Amino acid sequence: MPVSELPTLIRFGTFELDVRSGELRRNGSRIRLQDQPLQILLTLLDRPGEVVTREELHSKLWPADTFVDFDHGLNAAIKRLRDALGDTADNPRYIETLARRGYRFVAPVSPNNDGTITSGTAPHVQKTAPRSWPVRLFVAAGLLLLLGSLVGWIIARRTRPVWPGEQRLTSNPADLPIIRAVISPDGKYLAYADRTGLFVREVASGEAHAIALPDKFSAVPTGWFPDGTHLLVTKWRKPGDKPSVWSISLLGGAPHMLVDHAWVGVLSPDGAQLAFSRGDNYAQTIWIEPIAGGDPRKVVDEPGELFGAMAFSPDAKHLAFIRSVYRMGYHEGDTSIAVADFSTGQVNYLVSNPGLEDAIAWSSDGRLIYSQLEPRPNNRESNLWAIGLNPHTAKPMASAIRLTMGPDRKTSPSLSGDGKVLTFLRRTSQAEIYVGNLADDMRSLSSSSRLILEEGTNLPFDWAADSQSVIFVSDRNGWSHLFRQDPARGSPDQVVRGNDRILAARMNPSGSAIIYSVVSSDRMDVMPMSIMSIPIAGGSPRLLFKGMDIANLQCARSPSTVCLIGRTSATSLIFSMFDSETGTQTDLTRLDGPSVLKINWSLSPDGSQLVMGKRMHQVNPAELTIFSIRDKSQRTIRIEGWTDIRSLDWGADGRTIWVGASSPAGTEALLSVDMKGNATPVVLDDEHELGWAIPSRDGRRIAYWKASGTSNAWMLQGF
Repeated sequence: MPVSELPTLIRFGTFELDVRSGELRRNGSRIRLQDQPLQILLTLLDRPGEVVTREELHSKLWPADTFVDFDHGLNAAIKRLRDALGDTADNPRYIETLARRGYRFVAPVSPNNDGTITSGTAPHVQKTAPRSWPVRLFVAAGLLLLLGSLVGWIIARRTRPVWPGEQRLTSNPADLPIIRAVISPDGKYLAYADRTGLFVREVASGEAHAIALPDKFSAVPTGWFPDGTHLLVTKWRKPGDKPSVWSISLLGGAPHMLVDHAWVGVLSPDGAQLAFSRGDNYAQTIWIEPIAGGDPRKVVDEPGELFGAMAFSPDAKHLAFIRSVYRMGYHEGDTSIAVADFSTGQVNYLVSNPGLEDAIAWSSDGRLIYSQLEPRPNNRESNLWAIGLNPHTAKPMASAIRLTMGPDRKTSPSLSGDGKVLTFLRRTSQAEIYVGNLADDMRSLSSSSRLILEEGTNLPFDWAADSQSVIFVSDRNGWSHLFRQDPARGSPDQVVRGNDRILAARMNPSGSAIIYSVVSSDRMDVMPMSIMSIPIAGGSPRLLFKGMDIANLQCARSPSTVCLIGRTSATSLIFSMFDSETGTQTDLTRLDGPSVLKINWSLSPDGSQLVMGKRMHQVNPAELTIFSIRDKSQRTIRIEGWTDIRSLDWGADGRTIWVGASSPAGTEALLSVDMKGNATPVVLDDEHELGWAIPSRDGRRIAYWKASGTSNAWMLQGF
C-alpha cells in the first residue's frame, strides 16, 4: 500500500505515527527517528503480521545503482528503529527477526478512524506467550460461533487484543491513581482506594459507592473476609506513625482494629488467621494471629530483611511472601519469593530475581501468581506470571507461565474465592525533571518548567560549573545513561553510552569532569560498582576505582579538593575521601548502628561538613545532624512541623540545606532549611511524589524531580 493510502495516524502500543509528517510520538512526546528507520517502520506497518524480506527493504532504502554495505546498513537502521521503540531482538514486542529472511511487525496496529486492527495477517504471537492462549481464544470466540460461522471466529481472532480476556474496571485519571484494589470472594465486587477515599464497585454494572470512614482514617484494602461483607484494610493515622490493620463492615458500624503497629495484613482463605509484618525498615518480622483471639506467633525473623506482599496457601498450611535483603555488596537488593511451612518452621525460596515486584497471590487451584519486570530496555514494564506448586510441599511442579503482556507495570494481584477471577493494577510511572528559577527573595520559585518531554525515569544529580546545564541520568533509551542539557535547549546531549547502568553522577571539585558510579547491566543486583570520570568537554571515560559496597558519592568545590564516598554494610557506614584524579582512597570516619542503611548525607560546598538525616518513617519533628570533617564534632538541627526526610543536598551558599520532607498532613515538600532549623517550603505537592532538589552553583536555580503516572484496576478471567 502506498504511503498516501495508509491512515493518517497509526497507533501501536504506546506509540502513534503520523504517516504524512513522519513524526513518531510516545504518549504524546515526540521521538526522533531518522529517515531509514522511518521507511522501515512504514513498510512493516503496511503489512503487520507478515514477513517483509531483507531484499524488499533493500530495494526501498537504496536504489539499485547505489553502492552500500547492505547488510551493515540495514542492521544499523533496524537497531536505530528498535532503540527508538525500546525494543530488543531477544524479546521483541514490535519487530521480530526471522533469521536470514527478514522482519515482521508483531504488535497490534490500529488506524485513527475506528480503532480496529489493520487488515492483513493476524498479529504474530510472541514466543513468550502463555501456552493456554489458543484455548482462551477459542472460548472467547464461542459467542460469535453460536451467532454465525467460522468466518466470524476468524474475524474475532484478528480484532481481539493481544492480551485476551482482560477487562478494565476503573478509569481514574493520572492525578488520582488507584492505590490498591481487591476482588470479593464471589468475584462480583471490587474494593479499591485512591487518595479521596475507599470505594466498592460492582463489577457487572460499574456502579461504585464510597465507604464512610471516620475523619482522618486513611484506609487501603488488602483483602475480603469470606462472608463478603467485611474488608481487611491497612490504616495510617498520619505520616511518621506506624500503620495498623483493621476490619471494616460494609453494612455500617465503626471500624475494628485487629493489630496495631503492623504493616499489610492478609487473611487465610477460611478467614480464621491473619498474617502481618511488623517492625521498622531493615528489621522486620512476620506474625500469624487467630482472628477469634489468641496469642500471635512469630513465623519469620531474619535481621536485615524486609517483607512485602503475603499470601496463604489454599489449605492455610503455608505462607508465601516477598522478601528483600540489602547487604554489603548489593545495590538493588536480593529479592525472593519465599514460602514458610507452618508445620516445620522451614522457609524455602522459590524464585530469586531483582526484577520481582512486591506482588503475590495464591489461587485455590494451587498456582502462585507474581509480578516480574521485563528485561531491559523494557524494564519499565512488568507482567504477571503463574507457577504451579505442589499442594503438600509448596514446591514448584513446572515452569512459570506468563499471564499478561504489553506495556505498564502489573501489580497487586487479587483472586476471587474460586480462583477464576484475577484483578490487578496497571501502573505507569516516571520521574520528570523540573528546573525552577528562584525568586529574588530565594524563598519561592518565580517559574518552573519540565526539562525534557520524553517519558522515562529522569533523575538530576548536579549542574555544570557554569550553572547553565543540568547533569542527569535517564533511562529514556531503555538503559540508564548519563546526559547533560541546557534548559534553554530542546534536547539533551548524551555524555556516556553503553548498556551498563549509571546510578549517580557529580561534578569533580574543579568542574572539569563528571564523576559517576556504574554497575554492569548483566549483574545489577550484585556489585562491584565502578567509579568513573569523564571530561565535561567530551572524551573517554576512565576508571578511578571499584568497590563492593558504595552507596553514595559527592565532591566539594574548588579550592577544596575533598571528594567522598559512603560505603555501607548491615551495621556500618564508612566515609572515605578519594582523589578525583587518581582514585586514591583514605578512610575518614565510621558510623555504627542498625540504622546506618537509612542515612542520607550530603557534602558541603567547601568540603568541611556533612549533613545527615534518616530516611522516612521518622516521627515529627525531622532532625538533621551536622558533622564536622575537621574535628569530628556533631550538632543536631530540628525542623519543627516536618517529618519523613527523603533527600538532602547542601545549598550553593553553604548556609542552607535542601530537604525533601512531608508535613503532618501528608503534603510533600522541598524545603530550604537554614542552620537554625528554620524551614521555607519552596515546592509543595499534594498529588505527586517529590524527589530531591539540586541547586545550581550560582544558587539561582534548582533542578528537582517529581513522579507522575497512572494506576487503574483490570480484570482477567479464564486464565
